[in-house]
Amino acid sequence: GIGGPAWSEATVGSEAMGEIRRGAAVGEVLIAPFDADGRFVAPSMRARAVAFDARALPRVPVVIGVAEGPGKVVPILGALRGGLLNTLVTDVGTAEAVLAAADQAAA
Repeated sequence: GIGGPAWSEATVGSEAMGEIRRGAAVGEVLIAPFDADGRFVAPSMRARAVAFDARALPRVPVVIGVAEGPGKVVPILGALRGGLLNTLVTDVGTAEAVLAAADQAAA
């Protein structure tokens, strides 16, 4: 799954929340927040997580991301920009919104 920004200091702690804010995180995969270009931020969260290291995703041959809806457009685009997935499962409306957002960013 590609998560949207749903962090709070109560859930991740003040150190991680500061890193998330400074890093301008837009989404997360495998409990690893990333920015609009797919760069991982908030290393303190990664250090606390017991999960596959999301930094290795670009080396995995097939990575399928699943997300849909208006709130996931920016996180999907960031994940695609960062090479965090190579297959996306979504609905037509979300796919069109991602393409529009990419076109708008390129303009």
